[in-house]
Amino acid sequence: MQLLINESVALAPAALDAMAQNGIDQNTINSVQQKTKDGQQLSPQSFSNTAANEVGAQPISTITPSVAQSLMYRSMTTGVPNAEFDQYGGYGAVKAMFDANGGSYRLDAIPADQRKAMATLVASTGVGNMSAPITEKIGVSSAALQAMASNGIDKATIEQITQKTSGFAQAPFVDSNSYINIFMKALGS
Repeated sequence: MQLLINESVALAPAALDAMAQNGIDQNTINSVQQKTKDGQQLSPQSFSNTAANEVGAQPISTITPSVAQSLMYRSMTTGVPNAEFDQYGGYGAVKAMFDANGGSYRLDAIPADQRKAMATLVASTGVGNMSAPITEKIGVSSAALQAMASNGIDKATIEQITQKTSGFAQAPFVDSNSYINIFMKALGS
């Protein structure tokens, strides 16, 4: 939105309606409309064609509330490659849709089965939201803790994870470097 304001590009009423249908709050739409009212007007078609042709970008898919929720929940636990956010207009666009639909950033907002699976993945790879194994009471093996240390997690955080997950059943360790390499290859990176 800020780019539209900076470049004095006004959107046609159909484009403003499309923004509302895609979950952009009315105050933001009104602000963009007010700040760009004297600019060159672009229709939704000319805007998407201009962006794809001039910048060489791939067309952006329309974000839905369920896709935004899935991406944000994964972002909060195991992480999401930027390319996935970029498919929907970037992290800011996904976050805006998530927020517009009452999304919560608390781990307990994630459905229990998804939260448990994500926590197990974090505990077995040492990669992701370090509070997930604590919340789900899943033990973290010394190999996963070592992987966390190798990935730059500070000693105090590792000690806290060790203390708060000791006595819980441990998830099997999966080498995080191999996991990340396999994951990135599956994404075509």
